Amino acid sequence: MNCSEAETLIATQLDGELDSMRGRALDAHLADCAACAAERASLVELRSRIGAAAPYHRAAPPLRREIERMLADAADRERAAPWRGGRQSRRVFAAGALAGVATLGLGGLGAAAWLEHRDDSDLAHLLVDAHVRATLGDHSIDVASSDQHTVKPWLSARLDYSPPIVEAPLDGVTLVGARIEAIDRQRVAALVYRYRAHSIDVFVRPVGRIAAPDAVRTIRGFNVAQASGGDMEWRAVSDASLDVLQPLVARLAHPPPP
Repeated sequence: MNCSEAETLIATQLDGELDSMRGRALDAHLADCAACAAERASLVELRSRIGAAAPYHRAAPPLRREIERMLADAADRERAAPWRGGRQSRRVFAAGALAGVATLGLGGLGAAAWLEHRDDSDLAHLLVDAHVRATLGDHSIDVASSDQHTVKPWLSARLDYSPPIVEAPLDGVTLVGARIEAIDRQRVAALVYRYRAHSIDVFVRPVGRIAAPDAVRTIRGFNVAQASGGDMEWRAVSDASLDVLQPLVARLAHPPPP
């Protein structure tokens, strides 16, 4: 099993819809693949956060009866023509119906916007965890190079996007390599820069549906600075001063013209 196949099956397994044979194959893959294991853990954590934070509203009796009627009709159609969709079509239909109820429950704040807001508020903590994990595990770099012509192709071959690379964005800040991290259910490029004795992780990914505003914060003694530009989000994590991280992400997000 490869990573692409595993990504498709992880959510199915968490929904309790995966058969035992493929479940064993997925478990074996997760035992050997840290990135996919991290992605599964991220999904479990996200489901827990949504369950704890999302407002819960019981469906009104007329709405509940209508959904139950529609599900019963779908089941009747499946019995009449089991080759046309079957269990998967029921699952997709139920998911769509429940998503509609959830959207009503969230009121004026759209579900997508609400999830984006929740994700962004927690993302800084995930990035700090990744920075600490890589530092303590002495695995901060997968490809060691200060040459953008080495780092960029390496990342592009492993991601579904091509992050821009700047070798020396600021005086005293130099590129030393990169790695891949599984963050927020997505493989993300982590550019590793060096500033004096400080290691700086700069996580870069395409801008989401709602661009994160430029911001700074401190979490457990680590500084986090973020900026958006060039259709990318840049988030730097380090114990280096914000006086270094803020101009760093600003320069990466808005490089001067050549």
